[in-house]
Parts: sequence; C-alpha cells; structure tokens
Amino acid sequence: MIDFRYHLVSLVAVFIALAVGITLGAGPLRGQLSDTLEGQVAELGTERNALRSQVELHERRAADKDEAVTSMTPAAVADLLPDIRVAVLEMPDADGELADELTVTLAGAGAQLVTRTEVRSAWETTGDRETRQEAVTEAATLLGVEDDPAAVLAAVVTGTTPAGDMVVAGSAASLLEQADLISLLRTDEAGEPQLPGALDPTPPDVVVVVAGGLERPPEDEPDLVAQTQTTLEGRLGIVRALQESPAPVLVVGAGTESWQDPVTDAEDLLVAAVRDDGDLDGEVSTVDNVESATGRLATAWALAWELAGETGHYGLAASAEGPVPAAPPAREATADPSEPGPTGPGAAPSVPGPGTEDGDSGDDDPDDDAQSAP
Repeated sequence: MIDFRYHLVSLVAVFIALAVGITLGAGPLRGQLSDTLEGQVAELGTERNALRSQVELHERRAADKDEAVTSMTPAAVADLLPDIRVAVLEMPDADGELADELTVTLAGAGAQLVTRTEVRSAWETTGDRETRQEAVTEAATLLGVEDDPAAVLAAVVTGTTPAGDMVVAGSAASLLEQADLISLLRTDEAGEPQLPGALDPTPPDVVVVVAGGLERPPEDEPDLVAQTQTTLEGRLGIVRALQESPAPVLVVGAGTESWQDPVTDAEDLLVAAVRDDGDLDGEVSTVDNVESATGRLATAWALAWELAGETGHYGLAASAEGPVPAAPPAREATADPSEPGPTGPGAAPSVPGPGTEDGDSGDDDPDDDAQSAP
C-alpha cells in the first residue's frame, strides 16, 4: 500500500530536479545551449540563401536560353512549312496567348493559318447538353457525318469526312456558333479574316490542338476526379475523331516548363492522355511545353515530321521522347497548293525522313545520309 510518505518523497524529487534544471540552464549550460541554437539558425540561414541564389541562377540561365532559342527560331523554321495549311483548335479555357505565339512561329515557317476554332465552355457544360445535341444533329445532317459531337466538330475543323470527302463546313460551323458552342475564325491566304458567307477554305494539311483549361483534381475529392475524367474523355474523343480525318494531328499543352515537382503533375492532362492511349500515341504527335520558345520550336519541327509520316512526343515530361525532334529537312512548296492532303503541300520532304532503313535518298549526295530520326 502506498502511504503519504511516498507521495511526499516524489514531490520533493520533482522540485529538486526542477531546481537543478533551472540552475544549470541559467548557469553553466546557458552559454553552450545558446551558442548551439544560434549556430544552427545561422547555418539554416546560410543554406537558405545558397538555395535562393541557386534558384535565381537557374532562372536566369533558363531565361537566357529561352531568349537564345527565340532569336534562333526564325532561322531554324524558315521555309520549313511552305504553304502548309494549318487549322488550330483550342480546347475550352485554353490559353489564347499561347495559341497566338504558336501561330506566329508557324507563320514564320511559311505555314498559312486557314481556321482557328475555339471550343466554348458550353460544349462541356452538363446543363447545355440538350442544346448542344440539337445543334450537333442539325450540323451532322449538313455535313453527312455521324450524329456525334466529336465527329461533327472534327468535320467542321478539317472540312472533310473521315473518308476524305469535302463538306460544307461553313454552314455547319454557323449552327454551332449560333448555339455558342464554338467560335470560328477563317482567314485568307494573306492571313486576313474572311467575311461571313465566304467560301469554305481548302481543307487543312494539318490540325494543331491547343490543350489546357483542365487542372489535375485532388485525389481526395472523388466527385471532382470523376467529373474531370469525363471531361478528359470527351476531349480525347475529339482528338480521336480528328485523327480519323486525312490531316495529321498534333496536340500541344503547357505546364512542364514551370519546373513543378514532380514534373508529371505539371504535364497537361490531354497531352498525357494521348501519350497513354495505345491507339493514339503512334498516330498523334504531342508537345508538353509550348509555353516556351523551345516548345514552340519543337512544335514546328514535329509538324514537319508529322507531315512526313513520323510521329513523336516532345517536351520535358517523363513521357516525352526528348525536348525537341531532330531538325527536319526543308520542304518544297508544290506547284498546286490548293491540292489537299499528302499530294499537296503536305507531301513528304524531298529527302526521306526518319523511318527509312539507311536514310539514303537514292542519289549520291552524302548529306542525305545525315538525316536522323526525331
């Protein structure tokens, strides 16, 4: 049985220990503890300043390299895409400024922007699906394609059916515009906007899809995860429908140039989905850092290879094959630039691209053997 004397001794021991601690802390150990803490704080401050200096140094280097690539891009893409007709499709909430910068780069390569289509948010809003389907059904009848939103949008953007037949895209596009589902800008050969009612342009040689506007949801919010996945599947369906058309397709996204950690979280969801799709990864090229000069250069070069029948994935994400493809050979404009598809400006380069056994063009020019795969 524990008596009162036991409790008394315990309390005395506690007070003695407390007194000894106070005495030592205020006396012999005070200076040592203070010096140790001050040393640790100073060391952490030094490490912080060193890391900050490293970050600033890397940022300056990245900015300098981006500026250097920007200055070299005009020469690197000159005459690369002569008279190539490009259709640009922007996904809902995609960064329009990035699309502007990209079109400038492609124009410097000699390409002609024939249409620029912006998909409105109403295309994906649940409450507007009935309105969307009514417009899609009417447009599908005009186009002679499947009564499916992705198929109709692909026919409007490319001006053709999957079989390659030209369609009356302007009238169908007007229906979608009246329903506030898309916004379409058509330009002439001089790059000037065409007036409403103008004849449909010749179908594009290539389609560039500008991704974006779809953020990676937190894993602890299942409803948002499911909603994002549904939206992503819809956008992936559009890419599939475009891929079935005669014009090659390239999907560009932004995010990885910001050096987020891990970089896979910065990769655009649509770009990642295309690369993960077993049917699309070998048919549709992608670039994941179009916000940078390097990414825009990679886009121009990837388009040249895509028109030559070679698909690749470029950027900074782990799923990319490399930052940029190999420099493609210069192209030559055809005598009849109005001819769509691979027989027109989209014809293969005068020297073989990557994919041939030995890269030999069949002549005696040894320079042709230097071409390499992207």
